[in-house]
Amino acid sequence: MRIAFDDHIFSWQKYGGISRYFYELANQLTLEPSLDVKVISPFHVNEYLATSSKVPILGTKMPSGKYLQKGYRIANRLLVPIYQRGFMPNIIHETYYSAWGSFAGNAKRVITVHDMIHEKLPNYFHPKDKTPKRKAAAIERADHIICVSENTRADLIQILGVPHKKTSVVHHGLSFYREELARSNSSGAPPFLLYVGERTGYKNFSALLSVYAKYKYLHNNFHLIVFGGGHFSDLELQKIKTLKLDLSRVRQTTGNDLILRELYNAASLFIYPSQYEGFGIPPLEAMSMGCPVACSNTGSLPEVVGDAASFFDPNCEESMANAILCCLENQSYRDSLIHKGQARVKNYSWQKCAKETKAVYKALLS
Repeated sequence: MRIAFDDHIFSWQKYGGISRYFYELANQLTLEPSLDVKVISPFHVNEYLATSSKVPILGTKMPSGKYLQKGYRIANRLLVPIYQRGFMPNIIHETYYSAWGSFAGNAKRVITVHDMIHEKLPNYFHPKDKTPKRKAAAIERADHIICVSENTRADLIQILGVPHKKTSVVHHGLSFYREELARSNSSGAPPFLLYVGERTGYKNFSALLSVYAKYKYLHNNFHLIVFGGGHFSDLELQKIKTLKLDLSRVRQTTGNDLILRELYNAASLFIYPSQYEGFGIPPLEAMSMGCPVACSNTGSLPEVVGDAASFFDPNCEESMANAILCCLENQSYRDSLIHKGQARVKNYSWQKCAKETKAVYKALLS
């Protein structure tokens, strides 16, 4: 079986959950002797592909930049069909939503739907955002749709009317493992709460800031460390100032996966206040590192984390505060969450993800 992953996500995302998903999936599928796997991205900016020693890549890593990447996508639109004709895949797995589909020949098309955020929460996106239209076009031309959670599949079917038989659910794998790291604040830093990822819109970081500022126990005893998502915006800095929080105690930082693992390992609590997620990898990453988790009770999160988190209503600051304080003040409850989290993450692996995805491909071809 010949499987081609196209260029869409790799030509614009250096790092991120979706490109990580396809990188890990392609890596695992490459280990299967019966499969011939290639990533066809003539020009890409993706750092995961740049470090891969397993996945055959038909393409070259290029410097990133808004206008450069726009040029890469235009060039790829012309070149990818040529590469695909030379490879003649049986399966083309499109890596992100596009209004156009490259040459397929007799190949079956597969698309992965990660969430229905744009459709569920349109008020958080610009009216001219083309993602919903591009997603609908990709879904329409796909022969089969992989959803990353049952929740996402249910939303997809409800909103777009996709037939159930055209869909399958394959959960993400997990790339973070505790390995030899000890469960301690190895950095010697003061106790801290951890937030990871983008912060705008439905990610609901603003509500977490309000809760942190409102409860003295939190801001007097714990720093708040924010990993990734870029430097604090002017609006965030203004809110931090308005809430009378000290920037020495509310800090944004970034780095590689090793640094993030160390933060998970040392944090007193990981907090995930998102109003909606199609899957939700960061809570699992935290659990894998032995860090207790407090997260929203919406979207796919209850499905993914099971009973291994302290849940709260992301639209209620009191609910969020109670869940956070319960984790921090009740040691036995905290220990139980850590234990449950360590067991929960064993349900997720890229090997399992690849095995189930391969089964989707085989069923589609048969």
